[in-house]
Amino acid sequence: MDWISKLKKSLLFYPSGSFGSVGTSEGRKNFIYTYTPTIDQSFQDLSRTGLVPFSPHNYTQNVLNVRLSIWNCRSLSKEKLSYLLSHNCDINLLQEVWQLNEALQLLLPNYLAQLRTTKQGGGTLVSLQNFAYRCHRSISINQDCNIYRLILGRDKIIWIGSIYLSMGTPAQLKSLFKNIYEFIPPDEWKYLILGGDFNIGLNYDIPKRKLLETLTKQFSLQITCSELPTTSYGKLDYLIHGSGIKAKIISANISPSDHRCLIYDIEIPCPERKPVIRIPNRVLADKMTFCAWKRASNSKEFLQLNKIFRRTLLNKVGICESEKESVQEANTPETLGE
Repeated sequence: MDWISKLKKSLLFYPSGSFGSVGTSEGRKNFIYTYTPTIDQSFQDLSRTGLVPFSPHNYTQNVLNVRLSIWNCRSLSKEKLSYLLSHNCDINLLQEVWQLNEALQLLLPNYLAQLRTTKQGGGTLVSLQNFAYRCHRSISINQDCNIYRLILGRDKIIWIGSIYLSMGTPAQLKSLFKNIYEFIPPDEWKYLILGGDFNIGLNYDIPKRKLLETLTKQFSLQITCSELPTTSYGKLDYLIHGSGIKAKIISANISPSDHRCLIYDIEIPCPERKPVIRIPNRVLADKMTFCAWKRASNSKEFLQLNKIFRRTLLNKVGICESEKESVQEANTPETLGE
């Protein structure tokens, strides 16, 4: 038996990135090993037990495809919950759930809720099933709804909220986008998913609709709605999502409530890694910028002088006679003092 066969028999296999130990005839050593054929099964088993936040739900792909529902249920009951679960959606965004009793809480899958405690009415709920997730942060919008930052599986990030604007006033709409601007990083706006009952009709409420369209455009968001009216009052329920999220309306189903239940197919991408810009010497960079600004008479000369300074002062590259005068001025005591 060759040494490769002996080593295979003595290895203890772990999922990718795990730290284990290897036993050999020459002793025991710390070792990191990736055993690809068993990774899928191990992650599925772990996600079923709930021990780790891994998801077997298309976790190896660059995008995560999920089915999402939006529904104003007007007081959630067992019958309405059975109707909702019959659609078998991965994410459910419910509005006006009112107050949940203990029986409904036991029947619901994993959920995040913002409920009123003083009286009936209002309240929202985000229910997730079929994959593991971890809630990283929560932002309070009003007494009825929150926006949550979720980590899906191992590498997908979304900001999601079940939105209910009780009056649909411009003040409520501005407050929603104000919280988005203050608490959500601009580079993560593309992963934003807001679905619910905005009480702003897209087919008749012209002043409010124009305000909504203006705000979504400024935040690089999109509105995906049904062609059919969602209530007798028009299109009040729809989905607002970031540029990185692809959404497609599948159906607008008649429901036990006075609102239609909207079903979407959602595609969630992997987050992009931002390039890190490093300045090796901040003092030197400020000095070069100041000297270029002082000598240049136009933008073209400013960029050209910056290029010369970078080549000579940072990279120590030789320069021609015509460039020496600019570099000498950058190194004068007067310039360094300024």
